[in-house]
Amino acid sequence: MSPSAATRVTAIVLAAGSSTRYGTNKLVAPYGDRPLAQHAIDAANAAHVDDVVLVVGAKNSSNSNRLCEISAQMGVPSHLIADSSEIRREWIDEVRSVGVTAGASAPEELVSDVVRYLASLR
Repeated sequence: MSPSAATRVTAIVLAAGSSTRYGTNKLVAPYGDRPLAQHAIDAANAAHVDDVVLVVGAKNSSNSNRLCEISAQMGVPSHLIADSSEIRREWIDEVRSVGVTAGASAPEELVSDVVRYLASLR
């Protein structure tokens, strides 16, 4: 993110995985008229996160990969990262907003570290 740009960091953290109450993976469980993951991406779009979304999670995580897919379907570039060390400056140098979300198994500390890192670039 360029130092002179007005930047905003938005974080959406979803706890998900198999659920006996929902009977399915929570990210694909219905939330109103769409899956919960779609609702989260729509909420990010409503917050004007339209430049890039960073998904914190493992490369083999179906939830994390699905979050990237949904973001891309919404026309928002997304990148799956394991932690803040994988953030490439060219993804964020010229953007005004960065959305941050995470797969179900991503530790909260990794997500917090990504948000702290992005905030330090202001």
